[in-house]
Amino acid sequence: APGKHATRKLFSQWLDAEEQFHTRLIAASRNRWLVKTAQSVRVISLVFAAHRQAPNLLTRPIAEETARHHHELLSLLAANDVE
Repeated sequence: APGKHATRKLFSQWLDAEEQFHTRLIAASRNRWLVKTAQSVRVISLVFAAHRQAPNLLTRPIAEETARHHHELLSLLAANDVE
């Protein structure tokens, strides 16, 4: 519900999906240096692991805004919009 925080289970699922999104985004860059760097320092895993104990970070408005931003980014990438 709007204004309510996610349960720990839902938040964990959300973070798993977010981590997959960002990992795939980096892989899709086809930038070997970026991929190697992200993997070697485990930056994606560390960022999302740091939030695992705070399910109160996720509310419906935040989830909706994040999903909208992801959609916009993917649309720009699909259109080769470098600006």
